[in-house]
Amino acid sequence: MNNLPNLELLDLQDPAHIAEWERAFYRGFSHVTGNRLIQTLWIWNHETQRLATRILYADQLIYAWRDAAGALGICLSVNVAMQAFQSAAFGFAPEHPAHSPQACEILATFNLSNRNLGHVTHFRSAVFSDLYRRGFRRAYLTTAEKNLRMGVRIGAELVAEAVIEGEKRYFLQFTLTPSGVPDSVPKATPPG
Repeated sequence: MNNLPNLELLDLQDPAHIAEWERAFYRGFSHVTGNRLIQTLWIWNHETQRLATRILYADQLIYAWRDAAGALGICLSVNVAMQAFQSAAFGFAPEHPAHSPQACEILATFNLSNRNLGHVTHFRSAVFSDLYRRGFRRAYLTTAEKNLRMGVRIGAELVAEAVIEGEKRYFLQFTLTPSGVPDSVPKATPPG
């Protein structure tokens, strides 16, 4: 994980880190007003401008890259315990048993600062490489249609899709590798 400066795992036993994450998470998604499903998927506190997933912090790893000023810039939250499964809210389930130590679930990712594709790719690869080092071999995630093509391009396999309250959701899985770069050959092509 040390191959990307300013990359860290947040200390999820520290209330200050949790508060910092939840405020950044809120900023990352508060502008996404057209996505009705995330309004029910996550725990929103508009008064305090904080946002949390429904997965316990004890069951997560949250990777963060900080900008030059030390503020959270890019973050990615991962369900590593798989005791609960966020994608189940959309009717999706992993192919492997939920207790499998080899599977994890990407809960949320956002970028508040450096949107340079090379930087974002480097961040993602560093995170995925660290997950591989920790013993994870497969990752799951749920995405909206606008992000589906990018997921397939980085090697994700389309496992299932659903229409919920008029919004399409896609369930993807991909293989983690030691380099952090998922398999580059798409196993399915996205619709449309």
